Parts: sequence; C-alpha cells; structure tokens
Amino acid sequence: MSRLGSADAWLQRLRDAAQPVRLFLLAGEQVTPNAEAVALLAQWVPLASVHVACTKDERRSLAPAKRLRQLIQSDAFRTPFGNVKNIKVVLSEPGLDVLPQAVRAWFLAERQRYPHSLWVLNLTGALKSMNYGLLDFVGEEDVLAIYREIVGGWFALLRDSEGVTASPLATLNQHVQLIDRVPLLALVQAQYGSVGEREAVLNLSASELPPVPDAVALTRALCEKGFEWEAAFAAVGLDTSSSGKGHYLERFVCALLAEAGIGNIAWSVVSANEQGVRSMEVDVLFRHRGTLWTVDCKLPDAKAEPAYEQIRVAIDAAERLGGSGARAILLRPSWEPDATRRALAKRSGAVILDREECARLVDALADVLGLAPLPPSLVEIKSLLESYHDCHGNVLLDRRHHPCWLPRSSPEKLPNLLEGIKARIDPTRGNTLVFALGSDVLLAVIKPQDEQTARVPPVVAAGRKRKEVENFEVLVSRNDLLLLRVRPPQGRSPLDLTSALLAGCEGREVSLVALRKWFQTAGHPGDRVGAGNRKARA
Repeated sequence: MSRLGSADAWLQRLRDAAQPVRLFLLAGEQVTPNAEAVALLAQWVPLASVHVACTKDERRSLAPAKRLRQLIQSDAFRTPFGNVKNIKVVLSEPGLDVLPQAVRAWFLAERQRYPHSLWVLNLTGALKSMNYGLLDFVGEEDVLAIYREIVGGWFALLRDSEGVTASPLATLNQHVQLIDRVPLLALVQAQYGSVGEREAVLNLSASELPPVPDAVALTRALCEKGFEWEAAFAAVGLDTSSSGKGHYLERFVCALLAEAGIGNIAWSVVSANEQGVRSMEVDVLFRHRGTLWTVDCKLPDAKAEPAYEQIRVAIDAAERLGGSGARAILLRPSWEPDATRRALAKRSGAVILDREECARLVDALADVLGLAPLPPSLVEIKSLLESYHDCHGNVLLDRRHHPCWLPRSSPEKLPNLLEGIKARIDPTRGNTLVFALGSDVLLAVIKPQDEQTARVPPVVAAGRKRKEVENFEVLVSRNDLLLLRVRPPQGRSPLDLTSALLAGCEGREVSLVALRKWFQTAGHPGDRVGAGNRKARA
C-alpha cells in the first residue's frame, strides 16, 4: 500500500475503482465509531455492502451488532445519508468464537464470497482478540485498514519495510461532523440500546424543547430580574410551565447552544424500561463535531450527592449514551473553584463550569467546544453576563444565593459594586452591610425612602465612642445609599472591628465563601462579612 503514497490516495483509489467497495466492521460495545465509518465512507465511496463480524457474547458484541444493523437500515440514518439506502448489511450470526482465527476465517470466507472487491476494514471499538484476527491483512493490495482514535480522529494502517504504521486520514477527519446529521436519540439508542441487555428494553425519550426566539432578550431579562428564572421567562413571553428552576437553566443552556449553531440538541432525556421505571435522566444532550456531549445542570436548591459522586455519575451517563468518546459538562454556578475536583473531572474527560467559569460562561463554552469566532448574538450575551457578574459576583444564581463579594478592581467598578450592595441587603431583615477589605472595614447603609440617614450611622458613632473605630471616610453618599470606609484603632484587626460593628447593629453573618477566597488570594485571610438588622436612624 505504501507505493500509493498516502492514506488519502488509497481513498481516492476506492472512489475511482470499478470494483465494488465493501466495509468490514468488528462489533463491540462501541457502536458509534462503526456508524461513523459507514456515514463517512458512504459519502466518499459507493459502498456495496457492510459486513459486521460479531461474537457470541450477547452484551458486548452480538447485541451491539444488531443495533448497528437496525440503525443503518433505519430512516433516521438513510434520510441524511441517502446513498446508504441500498447498502446490504450482513452479520456473522449467530456469532463467532472470540478467537482471532474465527474472525480471520469469516473475513476470508466473505472475501471469497464477494470476489473482485476492494475492502475497508474498520479495526475500531471491538475486542482486542477480534482486531488481532485482521492485522495480517493490513497492506494487502485489496484492503485498506482504518482506525478511529478517541482524540486524534481517523487513521489508515499502512505497512512498509519496517512494519505497520498509522497515517491520518485527512479526507475523513475533515468531515467527522457528518455523523451529527443523524437524529440524536436514534444514534444514542444504537449505542445505549436494548437488545439482550440485563436492563430489558430501555426506551429513550426527550421533552419537546420550547424554542427561545430571542436568546439576547432572555439573557437581558434574567439579568434585570436577578436570575429569578420564572419571572424572567415570563417577561419575554416564554412558557413558564417548567417544574423547577433547573428546567429553566437547562432551557437557557439549550438557547446558548442553538445560538452557537448547534442544532442536534435534546432536552430532559429520560431512559426507562417497559414498566416506565426510570434508570437515568440527562438534562441536556447534544452532538458537536462528531462528539456526544451531556450537560448536567444543578442550582443550589437541588438535592445533590457529594461533588465527586456527581462527577462520577455525569461521566458514566455520558459514556453509556455516547460511548468512550463522549464528554460531560457539569454546570455548577454555586461551586467554588477546586483544583483537585477540576483535575479529577479532566482526567475522565469531563469539564466543570463552576462559579469562576460561569462568570465567563459564553467564553467557557466556546473554549470547550472550539467555537470561534463568536456570532454577534453570543457576543452580546457575553457582555450582559459579564456586566451582571461585575455587579453581583456571580451569574445564574438568584439573589438569595448571592455571596457578599467584592471585585478585585472595585475602584473602577464602584457603580456596579454599589448596585450589587443594594441587591444583597434584604429590607425585611435590615439595611446595613459590613465587610472587611484588607486593613479597612467598609460599611454600607441603604437609606429608607421615608427617612433621612445621617452621614454617620449610629453604629459607627457608638463605635467611635467605645474607641472601636479610629476614624471613618465617606466614600459615597447618595439618596439611596451611604458607603463608608471605617478604620480600626491601632492594634485592632479588621476582624475585631467587623465583629464589633455586627454586634452593634445586631447583625448576623451571611455567606462568606466567595469573599473569603478573594481575601485569601489578596493576602488577607480571616476577613468577615455580615448583614446588619438595625435600621439606621437620623
């Protein structure tokens, strides 16, 4: 084969050949690479038949072979690939022995049965012993052996004086997205399917995804409503019959994917047996550039297992639905960044979009999926989310879950910071926020509309009298908000002053996680933040 010059030259020979071209597959648990081989080669060469070698192992070979045949002969496969309509599919039923010589013997029998043909052998996704049975044919004049790497794409196996080598098949690799044309559930059913498995008949279903005609308008409404999901969806006239905030988040993710040009998306995918008992549910499922992706979405209110168990379950679901090349995204806007957790997910082919990654949600998705450049709608959505994050320190979470957070570049973003401060104070619980910043303590007071708040809140005046406050500086004085920088006396720490001010306004601590991380990064561990309960008086 080496004298043909390259693997792609061999494909050109197949395309120009007068002889019939036949594809020989090895059936294993990975159905998708075989389906992809049929789809790609059928677009490049006129395939006369597909021959599927399977062993007697029902679960790991024979059942996947039957599902593959069913897929190739289905309208779901024939509609996007019209040139597979008349392809004959032959299975080695009732199954071969697992030994290499059994596979070798069946290929020799098929080659003798269909003489004067050119053969493409796909050595992907089967038991190793089956592959060994075909290695001797690599390099023969009428055979092209191919292989699909999970990451590297398709290769041709060639033979020269030094032995077997692998060469990338650029012609196929440039078109791997062709498999994305197959309706999602049909392809997943072939991989995950039912024939002969212990779990009996598993049926996949997906909820009908209500369209989001204007994802930019929805994003703007979410930001204006503080990610009160139902209110935001209602504000732009979208269906609000979802059963929880998680469903709204899933629909928002689907809208972002659609804006990115991804069309093969399913939402709320459920597998169940004949009695209707559910075995798995996936929030969002889509295919992109030949890879199946799952998105698992969780907001803080959702019941959840420990983080590492969530990662394991998400990865397992992706691989069951899409095979070993499938990937999982865990969307966790309430998770703090954790290097160990991220590394664990990465080793398993998963991606965690935690609070830090959600702050740059559009760019994070673009990085994961290789989307560039961004379409104008996603550029605008990115700007809206980043502006909201600058103000509130997070995205996707409603105000009940907002951490007390201060941007590192707060002087430049003071207007947004002030709006964020206002949003964090619950008027029913008080109107004072106390938080430490380095050697300073900042105190914010929301001014009641029916009162005139003095430039010095009583708690600060009392602190000065008790010598807990050395001095203060009014940073902002507006009709609706007063922001002061308060300094502790020499020898007293910001932590001490924060505690005193909280006690003086009968305060209680609120979420410290994100702010504490910021302070630790800045070298100020142990700082505190709290919300006061006493009304500021004139």
